[in-house]
Amino acid sequence: MTEPIVLQTERLLLRPWSAGDVEDVLAYSQDEEMVRYLPSVPRPFTRADAEIFIAQRILRSWVTSPSFAIVLDSAAIGGIGLDIDAGNAVGDLAYGISR
Repeated sequence: MTEPIVLQTERLLLRPWSAGDVEDVLAYSQDEEMVRYLPSVPRPFTRADAEIFIAQRILRSWVTSPSFAIVLDSAAIGGIGLDIDAGNAVGDLAYGISR
Protein backbone atom coordinates (compact mmCIF):
# COMPACT_ATOMS: atom_id res chain seq x y z
CA MET A 1 0.00 0.00 0.00
CA THR A 2 1.78 3.10 -1.16
CA GLU A 3 -1.25 5.32 -1.69
CA PRO A 4 -4.05 5.80 0.82
CA ILE A 5 -7.01 3.54 0.14
CA VAL A 6 -10.66 3.45 1.15
CA LEU A 7 -12.45 0.28 2.22
CA GLN A 8 -16.23 0.13 2.45
CA THR A 9 -18.77 -2.41 3.66
CA GLU A 10 -22.54 -2.09 3.84
CA ARG A 11 -22.31 -0.37 7.24
CA LEU A 12 -18.79 0.98 7.71
CA LEU A 13 -16.26 3.05 5.83
CA LEU A 14 -12.51 2.82 6.51
CA ARG A 15 -10.71 5.82 5.10
CA PRO A 16 -7.65 7.93 5.81
CA TRP A 17 -8.07 10.44 8.64
CA SER A 18 -8.83 14.06 7.75
CA ALA A 19 -8.72 17.38 9.57
CA GLY A 20 -12.52 17.31 9.66
CA ASP A 21 -12.42 14.36 12.09
CA VAL A 22 -11.26 16.42 15.08
CA GLU A 23 -14.76 16.92 16.56
CA ASP A 24 -15.61 13.22 16.22
CA VAL A 25 -12.37 12.15 17.91
CA LEU A 26 -12.97 14.67 20.67
CA ALA A 27 -16.50 13.34 21.19
CA TYR A 28 -15.70 9.63 21.39
CA SER A 29 -12.57 10.21 23.47
CA GLN A 30 -14.72 11.68 26.25
CA ASP A 31 -16.24 8.24 26.86
CA GLU A 32 -14.33 6.67 29.77
CA GLU A 33 -15.47 3.19 28.75
CA MET A 34 -14.01 3.69 25.29
CA VAL A 35 -10.59 4.85 26.50
CA ARG A 36 -10.22 2.82 29.68
CA TYR A 37 -7.92 0.29 27.99
CA LEU A 38 -5.98 2.91 26.07
CA PRO A 39 -3.40 4.19 28.57
CA SER A 40 -1.83 6.59 26.06
CA VAL A 41 -5.03 8.66 25.80
CA PRO A 42 -4.65 11.82 27.91
CA ARG A 43 -7.25 12.52 30.57
CA PRO A 44 -8.86 14.91 30.27
CA PHE A 45 -8.78 14.66 26.47
CA THR A 46 -8.88 18.17 25.02
CA ARG A 47 -9.49 19.65 21.60
CA ALA A 48 -5.73 20.21 21.32
CA ASP A 49 -5.21 16.47 21.99
CA ALA A 50 -7.68 15.64 19.22
CA GLU A 51 -5.92 18.00 16.81
CA ILE A 52 -2.54 16.43 17.63
CA PHE A 53 -3.98 12.92 17.23
CA ILE A 54 -5.38 13.76 13.78
CA ALA A 55 -2.21 15.55 12.64
CA GLN A 56 -0.08 12.57 13.67
CA ARG A 57 -2.34 10.17 11.75
CA ILE A 58 -2.33 12.33 8.63
CA LEU A 59 1.45 12.70 8.67
CA ARG A 60 2.21 9.00 9.16
CA SER A 61 3.81 7.15 6.27
CA TRP A 62 1.16 5.21 4.39
CA VAL A 63 3.83 2.64 3.45
CA THR A 64 4.86 1.73 7.01
CA SER A 65 2.00 3.02 9.17
CA PRO A 66 -1.34 3.24 7.38
CA SER A 67 -4.09 4.60 9.61
CA PHE A 68 -7.83 4.51 8.95
CA ALA A 69 -10.77 6.34 10.46
CA ILE A 70 -13.71 4.00 11.10
CA VAL A 71 -16.78 5.88 9.87
CA LEU A 72 -20.43 5.08 10.59
CA ASP A 73 -23.24 7.38 9.42
CA SER A 74 -20.71 10.06 8.36
CA ALA A 75 -19.02 10.20 11.80
CA ALA A 76 -15.62 8.84 12.77
CA ILE A 77 -16.30 6.36 15.58
CA GLY A 78 -12.78 4.99 15.98
CA GLY A 79 -9.64 4.08 14.15
CA ILE A 80 -7.40 1.30 12.94
CA GLY A 81 -3.65 1.64 12.59
CA LEU A 82 -0.99 -0.67 11.25
CA ASP A 83 2.75 -0.62 11.86
CA ILE A 84 4.51 -2.61 9.17
CA ASP A 85 8.09 -3.84 9.44
CA ALA A 86 8.62 -5.22 5.94
CA GLY A 87 12.26 -6.06 6.60
CA ASN A 88 11.28 -8.53 9.30
CA ALA A 89 7.94 -9.48 7.69
CA VAL A 90 5.94 -8.50 10.79
CA GLY A 91 3.29 -5.97 11.61
CA ASP A 92 1.18 -4.70 14.48
CA LEU A 93 -2.50 -3.82 14.38
CA ALA A 94 -4.09 -1.40 16.82
CA TYR A 95 -7.69 -0.26 16.95
CA GLY A 96 -10.12 1.65 19.08
CA ILE A 97 -13.84 1.93 18.48
CA SER A 98 -16.53 3.75 20.40
CA ARG A 99 -19.63 2.14 21.79
